[in-house]
Amino acid sequence: MDSPRVSVFSLNLSGDMRAFIKEQAEHNGRTMTAEIIARLEASREETEREDVSKRLHALEAEMESFAANQEILLDRLAALERSLQSAKKAT
Repeated sequence: MDSPRVSVFSLNLSGDMRAFIKEQAEHNGRTMTAEIIARLEASREETEREDVSKRLHALEAEMESFAANQEILLDRLAALERSLQSAKKAT
């Protein structure tokens, strides 16, 4: 099985940020690298959830619009049927 490809890069952190990451890593039983990766993954997952939520709200709004248009079309169809029935009675 192939292992995932890993990119290596340097990261410049302020002293305060480094201390925070180190503290959190120790608290969570991880290396600093693992802590940074875990936080990035959590951030990505949150962004994906937000994107899905936005798409869901857009679809809900579209469904409401379709429902309103359906109601209008049904009303127009009923009016046309009444007109047709009246025209048939008149002839």
